[in-house]
Amino acid sequence: MVPQPSAAGVEVVFDMTSAALPALGAPLPASGASKKKKKNMFLDFLRQLRTAISHIVDPHHAPMTGPAPGSPEHEEEQYNQLRAVAQLRDGGPIVSFAEYKRGKAGHKSHEMRLEKVRLTDTNGLIGKTHRNPVTGQVYLKEVESFRNFSLLDTWKRDHIVAHPDDHCMDTHLFVGKSLNYRTWIYHSKFRIASETFQIGGNAEAHLWEALAERCVDVNIPMGLWSPAMVYIPLCPFSLLADDQDLMIFTAVVAVFSLLLSQWTNDHIYYWYARLMQLPARLAYLIFTLARIQGGSIQMVGYLGCVFACLYDIFRGDVVMLGAMGHQAHYEVVKSLPNQVFVCLRQGNTERLMSGCGRVTGLPENLTGLKDPGDGSLCLLANVQGLLIELTPLDPLDREIFKEEHYQRGMDASQGFVKYYGLNILHEHAKTVDDLEKQKHAADPMLMLKKPAPKRVGGTVSGDMKVEDMP
Repeated sequence: MVPQPSAAGVEVVFDMTSAALPALGAPLPASGASKKKKKNMFLDFLRQLRTAISHIVDPHHAPMTGPAPGSPEHEEEQYNQLRAVAQLRDGGPIVSFAEYKRGKAGHKSHEMRLEKVRLTDTNGLIGKTHRNPVTGQVYLKEVESFRNFSLLDTWKRDHIVAHPDDHCMDTHLFVGKSLNYRTWIYHSKFRIASETFQIGGNAEAHLWEALAERCVDVNIPMGLWSPAMVYIPLCPFSLLADDQDLMIFTAVVAVFSLLLSQWTNDHIYYWYARLMQLPARLAYLIFTLARIQGGSIQMVGYLGCVFACLYDIFRGDVVMLGAMGHQAHYEVVKSLPNQVFVCLRQGNTERLMSGCGRVTGLPENLTGLKDPGDGSLCLLANVQGLLIELTPLDPLDREIFKEEHYQRGMDASQGFVKYYGLNILHEHAKTVDDLEKQKHAADPMLMLKKPAPKRVGGTVSGDMKVEDMP
């Protein structure tokens, strides 16, 4: 679903001006794989033998003089070619391959630039989330590619430039985890209200209802796919049983499952679709077991239908019952600017957070609360109409940033890493407490609660009258 691309796409800015770097075309310093190796007589003999055999097999074949593809030498040769192109394009000395691989912190040439997504609308994706009634997968429909992003930034800034290691230590950068089914419930409520003319232009009217709904937000098998995925292919297979009644019953169950899955494909009935189809599927299983007869080919047809029914029950209904332990809903504790919410996750948090592998908690300056570390405290954001959980970056992402920085530096056409700016904190409000103070200072209704100044005329200090209002 969306926008969930990997943290990739960055162009390396080759602007290092240190005079200690080797000039373009000068030999690179020996490091790692570029160190000079000792001669080995046996390996030299094998190389010469390979060259001789290649000439015998194909006399017109040119000997292999360059490094093997994928080897460190080949990677270095490709980098040198891009290095020469970058110098002609941008001018100035360029960092060497050995220095680039070592990745020394503090070198300006190793800085990674993140680019902000520029959008002119607020809820451009509202109503575009749909659910496939057969596979049960949630997907986005008719989405522009310029909306894609990899990270979310809570600090108000136009771009971010830092070393890849420093990006992981930035407490204002987050990875977005899209809540697919919860977003679909939100959009489904919105579409139904729009079609029945029960809502105007307020796209966030059903946001609070979607947060209060119990559903599965983690990426696990949920068994919500339609039984039609099993029974439709089973229709031609049932011909092996040479049983006309069995074939007709199979087709009826397949069509019934498909139609019922389509009818229950909304936020009200989607979880009960399999339960509604269970009696028909159990009746089909009993009917098939009662009619088993005939030779080997017929037995294959009957047993195939029986095993298909059992597979549908165990991989669908049983898995769906197991996924109920991952259901949760959210209680909003605090509302931050630009539709960002500090929430408490209500559910089996130990089961929900098992295997997440992250050790960094939510920053207290953004939530105003101390993170207990059990996954109950979370940050949710409405980003372009999508419900996304903000997950802090931690040292586990350091290698990912380095690898993406290097790969995108080799191919600058892939562009920069994109991030979405939530614009919550800034220089004049560095914590949520500062935001609360600014909010109270700008609220005119709070003036009514302040005691009136002492006036000459007999009124008591603290009394509030209409004429005391400024």
